[in-house]
Amino acid sequence: MTALRQAVALLLLALLPAAVIGWIQIEPQDGKPGAHPGPIAEGEVTLAAAQTWELVLWVDARTRPQFDRAHIPGAVPLSEERWDQDLIALFDRWKPDSRVVVYCDSATCDKSRQIAERLRREVGLENVHTLQGGWDAWRKGARR
Repeated sequence: MTALRQAVALLLLALLPAAVIGWIQIEPQDGKPGAHPGPIAEGEVTLAAAQTWELVLWVDARTRPQFDRAHIPGAVPLSEERWDQDLIALFDRWKPDSRVVVYCDSATCDKSRQIAERLRREVGLENVHTLQGGWDAWRKGARR
């Protein structure tokens, strides 16, 4: 009987770390239970998290033709090519309590990280994030 209790105790001890890791990684992302698009990089935010924020200023770092075709409702364009002109439009919409979320095409697009870094470094904005998965994440999330 003692051996059985020890075996059960060892089994429970072995399952505890697995249960904790599973609980952490199965946190719902983008409204899909069990979906986990990958680790969150520093300065990055998931679509699900950003959609819970009250004041969000969406910033589209894609090209102007891409922005003109489709963008997140209420987003402002801000690209490297039109930095000075687009920055004026951004500040027309920005409020001190706003969280800025920059996005580009997809998770592999680096434009959003570059624009977010410039907003932090050159403009002095502190509450700037990039959207994990970019425009692709928004389109998939908007279909639900």
